Amino acid sequence: MDKTHISKSFERLSSIRIGVIGDVMLDTYTYGKVERISAEAPVPVIRIVNEMSVLGGAGNVLGNLATVGIRASLISTVGNDAAGQTVKELLVALKETHEEHLIIVDSSKPTVTKKRMVAGNQQLLRIDTEDTTAVGERVTYQVVAKLETLLQGLDAICISDYGKGFITANLMEMILTIAARLKIPVVVDTKPKNISYFYNCTLISPNESELMDMTREGTVEERAQALAAQTKSNILVTLGSKGVYYADANNSVNNFSLPSFATDVRDVSGAGDTVIAFAVIGLALGLTMLESVTLANYAAGISVTKPHTAVVTTEELLAVF
Repeated sequence: MDKTHISKSFERLSSIRIGVIGDVMLDTYTYGKVERISAEAPVPVIRIVNEMSVLGGAGNVLGNLATVGIRASLISTVGNDAAGQTVKELLVALKETHEEHLIIVDSSKPTVTKKRMVAGNQQLLRIDTEDTTAVGERVTYQVVAKLETLLQGLDAICISDYGKGFITANLMEMILTIAARLKIPVVVDTKPKNISYFYNCTLISPNESELMDMTREGTVEERAQALAAQTKSNILVTLGSKGVYYADANNSVNNFSLPSFATDVRDVSGAGDTVIAFAVIGLALGLTMLESVTLANYAAGISVTKPHTAVVTTEELLAVF
């Protein structure tokens, strides 16, 4: 990729509008020191030094978009709880988005929360709070009532489906129908159990493990091509230290692999969010699929060098080209 070409493309970032739809989460990190083993049980005693909370899931995708100056909006739900209030406060603090979000409070389910306890560079424990049942009719109605208006004028849509219940088959059918009519590219990160919701998407990006669960047999390349045929969508498989593999929905001649650009992996939390965020950025800017995937691959390589769920800046990207 030509650095001058990418730099000129980045000059248009502030004019781009992207909608993020999916499961927003609260990622909480508790950092401490372990100096002894508990007398009550053979477990380490952690003395807390610092705590921090950041947006996770669809919120991390939004954060990556907002950090590079894109006007990004989020459609999601939170619970009627303290974690939900924190999510809303973090969204307000993310002033770079310059867009109105649709965050519905669903009292029937808790806010999806991942609490990580870290000592030194070692994650000792993760505690998840979630209810993965599908959202109720009231929540779906509130989304559907505003969906057409919210999608008008978008340059791209990013679906961040962690399988926590917000993305349903009916909701996706409506989103994909509107997106097709308005000719809006749709980039997807979803879980194997929901893959049947997605068809004719611009790009679907599973990791290697998810690809194995989505398909029956074969090599990574064969499985990716099978998934492309099944979903009638382009497929981008993230392979960790092995890089990425792209399978074209229409012509296998266009398939390609890219090596990983990560040099010092510290934390892979949120790396998948970074991939789809920068893939959708590239497509919204009108870059080719190869350029968009390469951009996403570089961004992921930067993301994993940072502690906890992190965002990537344009300066960091341009520095590695």
